[in-house]
Amino acid sequence: MLQILKTAATVHPRQPRRHLHITGENLAKARRGARERAFLAAHWVCNALTLTNPTVRLAARTFGVSVPMVTAMVTKLQAVTVATPATIDAVWACMSAADRDQFCRDHLADLWERFDRATAA
Repeated sequence: MLQILKTAATVHPRQPRRHLHITGENLAKARRGARERAFLAAHWVCNALTLTNPTVRLAARTFGVSVPMVTAMVTKLQAVTVATPATIDAVWACMSAADRDQFCRDHLADLWERFDRATAA
């Protein structure tokens, strides 16, 4: 009988087939079995799951803090004023092309998420 031994060079960790996107509300409300929750948790750990719009309760449990503390910080973050378009245009005009490219690379995921939210309505 032929026996093939797997060496370290031939053994590859299994990669997730596709990137999953779920909302925090879907995760909180859906009734899922332990295997499915473990499947989602493993995808999250492997960066193959994007959790959008997490609930306050989920964020509190994930980071080990209280719900009122998360709620207070969310309120504080949402109270931050947004720069006017004229200010943003002035800053963008002063940036070099390399700085603009670096900004886009650093913030592409956030920009797409905001674009999706703005065009969803």
